[in-house]
Amino acid sequence: MFKSKKILFSCIATAALGVGIMSFNNNADADLGQCAVKSGSTRFFDNETNKCGYVFGNNTDWGALPGGWNNRADSFGNDGTTSNNCLYDGFSCHGTPMLLRRGFILFWANTVSSNRWTTATSCVTSC
Repeated sequence: MFKSKKILFSCIATAALGVGIMSFNNNADADLGQCAVKSGSTRFFDNETNKCGYVFGNNTDWGALPGGWNNRADSFGNDGTTSNNCLYDGFSCHGTPMLLRRGFILFWANTVSSNRWTTATSCVTSC
């Protein structure tokens, strides 16, 4: 029994690392923890530049955010007060969506290009 649980854990961990996406119900990880929590925002951290960024509203082009964040952030924390935040790998909420639930953190390195806040439990495919 112990051996099968160990194998199952190894398979799950390998699958999660293979797609490069992991989600945890924590307030911060070691890198994201460098970013101050701003209530009502999604905070994000770029490992390469060691910088934090924040979004409070919907954004169709993260390249237009101050500092040009398109495909730069590595970890995200949803500090929203009422909503989940859908992160997308394409502009204008196109491409692959990733639901970042309120109170969770997510690792999705150098991928996000737009976002849309939602009270739904799934993401729409356009803004």
